[in-house]
Amino acid sequence: MQIQSAILARHLHDAAIEQLASDYESRGYSVEVEANFDGVRVDLIARRAEEVIVFEVKASKGLDHAVDSARKASHVADQLGAQFRLVLVGVPEPVEIEIEPVRDALQELAENKVADQLAGEASHFHSLYVEDIEYEAVRIQDDEVEVRGRAVLSLVLQYGSDGDVRRGNGLERGASYPIRFHLMFDPEMDSAEVRSFEIEREYA
Repeated sequence: MQIQSAILARHLHDAAIEQLASDYESRGYSVEVEANFDGVRVDLIARRAEEVIVFEVKASKGLDHAVDSARKASHVADQLGAQFRLVLVGVPEPVEIEIEPVRDALQELAENKVADQLAGEASHFHSLYVEDIEYEAVRIQDDEVEVRGRAVLSLVLQYGSDGDVRRGNGLERGASYPIRFHLMFDPEMDSAEVRSFEIEREYA
C-alpha cells in the first residue's frame, strides 16, 4: 500500500510541531502552539526571557507551498521583535513491500527444514502452511531488503507410516508452531538469503 504524499505531509507537519514544542520546552522556553496574532495563525511561538522565536512548519517537497504562510508568519515575528524560523520537513517517498515473496520464502524454508528442526516430534509432516506473519523490523537499502519477524507454522503431524495410518495403526493430528525468521532479499525481492530461521518447539 502506498500512502499519499498529502496525507503524509499532514501528519509530518503535526509531528514536527509536537517535536519542536517538546524540544524547546525542555530547554526552558514557554511554548504556544498554533498561536493567533492579529488574525494570523503561526505554528509555534517559543519564549524565554527576552527571546522570542516564531516558527512556521511546512511538510513539502519544495518551497512553493510555504511562501505565503511563511511571509505572514515572518510579518508576525517582525511585529513581536522576534526571530523567525521556517522549518521544512521532507515527505519521504512511499515504499511498497510485497508480502507474497516473504510468505513464499518462509513456506519453502518450512518445507525444507521441518524434518530437522522438529525431529522426534512425529514420523512424518505434511500439509504445511505458514500464516500469521508479523514483521518486527524492515530495513530497506538500495541493494537489499532486510526483514525480521515471526510467524506460525501450521501442519499435520503423522505418527507411523502411510500404511499404518490407513490401517488405523497410525495417527495424524494438527499442530502449530511459532517461527522466528531473519531474511535478506535483493531489491526486487526475487531471492532470499537466510540469516536465521527457527521453528520453536512450543505450540503457538
